[in-house]
Amino acid sequence: MTGEGWMSAGVGRATLKRRLAIIDAVRRLGFARTETLAELFDVSSVTIRSDLAYLQNQNLVIRVNGGARPCLDRMPVSSGDEPPDIAGCHALARQAARRIGAGQTVFLDNSRASSLVPLHALSGALRFLVNGLDSFHLASRSCDSTIALLGGSYDRQGLPVGDPAARQALSFYEIDFAILAVSHVTEDRVVCLDRSGNCLEAACGQAERVLLLHVPDGRASEGGPVIGRDARMEVIGRDAREGITGRDAREENPGSRSAVFCTE
Repeated sequence: MTGEGWMSAGVGRATLKRRLAIIDAVRRLGFARTETLAELFDVSSVTIRSDLAYLQNQNLVIRVNGGARPCLDRMPVSSGDEPPDIAGCHALARQAARRIGAGQTVFLDNSRASSLVPLHALSGALRFLVNGLDSFHLASRSCDSTIALLGGSYDRQGLPVGDPAARQALSFYEIDFAILAVSHVTEDRVVCLDRSGNCLEAACGQAERVLLLHVPDGRASEGGPVIGRDARMEVIGRDAREGITGRDAREENPGSRSAVFCTE
């Protein structure tokens, strides 16, 4: 299954980013007034009302009492206990998107941070592989790339359940990047936030490179899928032990292919 995003319908990137940010703000606040959103995004109330009308038509928010509240039926579902740091997730997704080149194929897990990567992708002719219904809908609405839903079986929240069909579908693709959100990183393993676990290890095995979006969260220290760490993996996010950017790390050891730690 593939999808074409809002961009092909003539929606500019700035408008697209604002509308997705409005969705995030409404979900975070539970209810947001039109005037509050206008001040937050530095646009007129008329623009916000137009955005809310569009988002309500897409079943993404519900307009009530001079503002909007989340549409509970379409709220994205995270498969892990991720902290609600929307700005941090956008920062991680933006750094990951910068590494993706034109024409590449990218696997995304079902974490909040990974699902935002298509929004920030600037390269053309990309293909994103996803395995969750909410990840598919968000990706198809946020970019004009090809979105492939791997299929298989899903639970009532739209998250994958253990099913060989999705892994078989994944085997047909040559994957340039696998992007996963992780809560804990050690020298030899990582703990994933996508607790569905479906296709994660297979995607990492097939990918040329693996980007690990580090979202530290003590609540998710146990119970998430554990994947062995190797030299193809790059960790994006703040790491207290290193405290250096990815560029600094590569300059200090330019011949190394080991993972590096990056900050926005």
